Amino acid sequence: EPWRSAFLPQVWVGNDDLGLAWFAESDQYWSPLDDQMLEVSATGDTVTMRANIIRQPLTIAEPVTITFGLMATPVKPVPSGDPFYYRFGGPRNASNLWDAEQSVMIHVESLVYPGAGNLDPHQGTLEFWLSAAGAEGGALREIVSIIGAGGSVKLTLNHGARNMTLTASAGDQQQSVVAGEIEIPTDAFAHVAITWGERTELYVDGVRRGAAEGPLPGAQQMAAAPEKLKLVFGCTHSYKGYTWVDVDELRVSNTVRYAGDSFELPAAPFEPDANTLLLDHLDDRFRPDGEDAETRAEVVSGQSDELGGVPSLGCKFVAGKFNSGLRIAMKPPRWSVEILRDEWGANAYNLWSWMDGEQQQRWGWPLPLFTDPGKVDLPRMNQAFAQAGVRTSTYMAYVGIGAPTRWSGQFGYEWRREPVSSQPNEPPKGHYFLDCCGNARGYRDYLAAGTKWLLEDQGFDGCYTDGNAHVYPCKNTHHGCGYYDDQGILHATWPIFGTREYLKRMYKIIHAKRPDGYLVNHVSYDLFIPTMSFTDVYYTGEHEHYEDLLKCRVRWQGTQWGIWPILLGGDSHCYEARSDALDLRSAARRRSLAAGALRSQRHAAQDRESLEDL
Repeated sequence: EPWRSAFLPQVWVGNDDLGLAWFAESDQYWSPLDDQMLEVSATGDTVTMRANIIRQPLTIAEPVTITFGLMATPVKPVPSGDPFYYRFGGPRNASNLWDAEQSVMIHVESLVYPGAGNLDPHQGTLEFWLSAAGAEGGALREIVSIIGAGGSVKLTLNHGARNMTLTASAGDQQQSVVAGEIEIPTDAFAHVAITWGERTELYVDGVRRGAAEGPLPGAQQMAAAPEKLKLVFGCTHSYKGYTWVDVDELRVSNTVRYAGDSFELPAAPFEPDANTLLLDHLDDRFRPDGEDAETRAEVVSGQSDELGGVPSLGCKFVAGKFNSGLRIAMKPPRWSVEILRDEWGANAYNLWSWMDGEQQQRWGWPLPLFTDPGKVDLPRMNQAFAQAGVRTSTYMAYVGIGAPTRWSGQFGYEWRREPVSSQPNEPPKGHYFLDCCGNARGYRDYLAAGTKWLLEDQGFDGCYTDGNAHVYPCKNTHHGCGYYDDQGILHATWPIFGTREYLKRMYKIIHAKRPDGYLVNHVSYDLFIPTMSFTDVYYTGEHEHYEDLLKCRVRWQGTQWGIWPILLGGDSHCYEARSDALDLRSAARRRSLAAGALRSQRHAAQDRESLEDL
């Protein structure tokens, strides 16, 4: 059946390989303004698109201009033979990228003991022997945690910075002990002890390194639900975190064993006494399978029918302080950029925020350009990526600016869309998006100059915009949008050419500075070809459903557009629908996979297997 519509700024007709976009900024002088202004109809193998501009008598008293355009797609050739021409990857713990030398290989290894009867949250001592297990580097290693209902205690080691942090928290309550100049040997063992009761203290090699007053936050709640209490060495999360340590001679007591500034270190394996709740020499020699193989603790409560602790799959028994100990690690740490390149096959990385968290809390989102990144050494980070062969970009523009800021105070009236379009986006308190229009010349200059600043001053290879290729109706006459009809009513127009102009400028700046650089434009719900044509890769599909096969075929395959698509998560930012649609899409259109940057059934199956593992 024929398709008819009121005015739209773009209509595209096409097939799986090519198409034609018609577009116009304004319906001024169209007559009449009704639901039959645009039409697409088919007769046999011929498809006809009509823009019905004049369909009834129109009196023109003076010269008028009616502007429209045609653009063929694909707008550029999509490189063939490699469905992942832009392989975007990133470490899960992105905070470690502030120092590109941080090693962030994901280790999800652990040794877990049930806490019922083995821990007293009100008072006690946890002690063990600890080694850095031959691994240098500054990645934040999870050492040991006590986790319960309503509270937790976590000890971490930053080996490169030579400090340990002990954090006890329950809701808004938090205790923190930071100990600097800590020597945890890589080829020997240090004694670590944590005591809690009227105060919490941390000892390393018999010397008190820090203390916090008061009982553990959440002690009452944790003690009230012993079935939810557990002791975890290594990673507490089932699929993210980092650890690389050897531990030996674990003992938990129901009393504070150490006080004062120092004590004499134990010279032999621990012996059980009346105050010992849990004692494990870790002298076993089995191969952990992550499920049934338990250590044979000398003292254990037995309240959970356990024999000892359960080491995860990647752990192994090694030489310890006394006899054997347990290595809680799987692979050695490496630079994050090497992981991106070698383990994940990435050749591109997008940094979502180039400010540290404290600055971002102050400035809000989107981040204002030309602002000192503060603690973040972006040139150094980007140099490390470049040496590893990974190109970098950063989120640098939303189709609007943050308000209230000095940017919105000075330029808001000129740059904003009208009627005013905004949405709350805290923090900071009272912050919101003020949506801007592509016809505002100052806004275009701001983004073009910001692109140059990010490449020249900060060392990026490309830029990422969020929604900037969309074209929204605007009536702001200060920058040339809108028109008045014969009755004096103000109508909206669509800033197609202004938006296209600043994205073209950004594209040309990037490719002039970095021949292998790229402009990423994130769009959902439509593709606006006149503004998208200066795009290397587009992110799409966010907040959308993937089960619609026609949408998959038309919108998310690159051949007919000439632009690389990368699919984001669906409505709930989850992956179930995406995995299903990938299978269906593969069956529906296998021949376009190489050109459309879409995963094959093999990759989709791997995704499902990984999700099942998680």
